[in-house]
Amino acid sequence: MLWLTVAFAAELLSSGAKAECQHTKCGGVDIHYPFGIRSDNCASPGFEIDCNDTKPFYANAEVLNISLPLGQIRVMSPISSSCYNTTSKGMDSSTWEFQLAGTPCMFSDSNKLTVIGCRTLAYIADEDYVGNYLSGCVSACRRGEVKSATNGTCSGIGCCQTPIPKGLNYYQIWFASTP
Repeated sequence: MLWLTVAFAAELLSSGAKAECQHTKCGGVDIHYPFGIRSDNCASPGFEIDCNDTKPFYANAEVLNISLPLGQIRVMSPISSSCYNTTSKGMDSSTWEFQLAGTPCMFSDSNKLTVIGCRTLAYIADEDYVGNYLSGCVSACRRGEVKSATNGTCSGIGCCQTPIPKGLNYYQIWFASTP
């Protein structure tokens, strides 16, 4: 799973909340106002958390931590993949997009797109063909030898990374064929 840090406007934290809405928990995650469980009607607009099967979700991503002092919420998103299908002799790819438009949140600049594999080219963009941001990276290795990221770092053999810039409120990821 990929961890994302989502920054939110700190000035919204200064607004008051009813006493019963100051703090709650879902799945072991502390949820403090302005965030709140949607069904409790305790959240400020745009800060609604869905508590499903004892796991909190924000914008369809599982919430791992909310830090009011840092102005951050950490979420987990699915991993996109592109794998060779021996039956069809083609690539089976799953893509991912993350939508925060219409919320008070945006992505922080601590996030990175990390690509692991051999001859794997992935792109990340803010909008289809009209946005301001498009980037990508290609992961390569010799003779099919894959060396995965070690200790949270990417050595450049079998992996590559590109930053996700601060301020985006939407991104999409897709794969392209490499020769």
